Amino acid sequence: MRCEGTGTIEFLVVFLLFAGLFLGVFEMTRIYRAKHVLNTATFAAARSGSLHHARLDAMNAELANGMTPMLMGAGRSAESLALARQRAATLLAPPGTGVQIVSPTQQMYERFRRPLWTRFEGQSADSWQQAVPNDNLRQRPREASSIVDSPGMSEINLQDANLLKIRSVWCHRLVTPVLDRAIFGIVTSSLFIGERQRACLPLSSISGQDISGFYVAISADAIVRMQSIISNAGLPGR
Repeated sequence: MRCEGTGTIEFLVVFLLFAGLFLGVFEMTRIYRAKHVLNTATFAAARSGSLHHARLDAMNAELANGMTPMLMGAGRSAESLALARQRAATLLAPPGTGVQIVSPTQQMYERFRRPLWTRFEGQSADSWQQAVPNDNLRQRPREASSIVDSPGMSEINLQDANLLKIRSVWCHRLVTPVLDRAIFGIVTSSLFIGERQRACLPLSSISGQDISGFYVAISADAIVRMQSIISNAGLPGR
């Protein structure tokens, strides 16, 4: 004999499973979209860095511009754009987020720098300054040097030192109810949490603001050839 209410219980179980699956697919789609946008924004940031002496401020500004569409919402006014740009800058403010230079390093800069008659952006006149040359690279010497901190390379030359490699870390906000707490709890557990996710923890502890919520870290890499001389400001290994 069939018990009354069994069908209702079965329906609720199936409904909850289906709802969880649907919300999971929705959240993963948002994460995939954010990763795709971050890839494009990171490459644009690297291009900006190649034109601005590998300076972090220029690259972070371009990264914020590239990630602004993720925060626009339904508004299309100038005010909405400015607010989204401000939110992007806020999400890139915590230490460990934003652009990080992988290569060149400070040791590479010290090895290949030369006195050059040139000027950096913001300077009004040329003068003798220490910098890594980036002109006529095909004609310049290709002797390789061993540098301890060169990432993934045993020996590098001047041409290698003119390759700008960056890594960006973006804190993506989870929006699905219940599932956001579950995903956040998993990625912040002692088994899975890493340095990048730790950088997003301060944002997840904010309350009472329009950026409050649970955040997971996503990252992207980009590499371009320098189009300007390299400044040592912001290079790793200092």
